[in-house]
Amino acid sequence: MSNWISVYKKTPEHGQVVNSRISGEQGYCGGSEWDSYSSTFRTYTNHRNRYEITIWKHDEWMPSEERPDD
Repeated sequence: MSNWISVYKKTPEHGQVVNSRISGEQGYCGGSEWDSYSSTFRTYTNHRNRYEITIWKHDEWMPSEERPDD
């Protein structure tokens, strides 16, 4: 059974840290943050003098405490 939730059915709370992925594909992004203003998942990487922000166009998510089963 899959624990993934479609963003078309339910979205995380603004700023909630989750695991996210593209539906039907292997692999996922752990520790992405939901931005409800842009409806995207984001990760932030600190490079000492700058932040690298990656914006993910994923359509499934699960709370980060859960372990993906597929």
